[in-house]
Amino acid sequence: MMKDSPRFPVTITFDDGDVWILDDVGQIGTNLEYFDSEDEDDSLTIVDAFWRPIRVLVRDLQVLIFELKVEAE
Repeated sequence: MMKDSPRFPVTITFDDGDVWILDDVGQIGTNLEYFDSEDEDDSLTIVDAFWRPIRVLVRDLQVLIFELKVEAE
């Protein structure tokens, strides 16, 4: 079975109300540089085109993880 993946564009909403819309993985790496969506210190929301939460890990401009977030059951 093929794993479903996030769909672009990706919307990032920051606590201060700023919203970024990114159209590809390259933009995610360039704009987030060093980022882990699981880091509790960062207060933002990242969703795909279908408003599904996504997991993102970026290190040194490289997107290492880009997948749908698995909700705990």
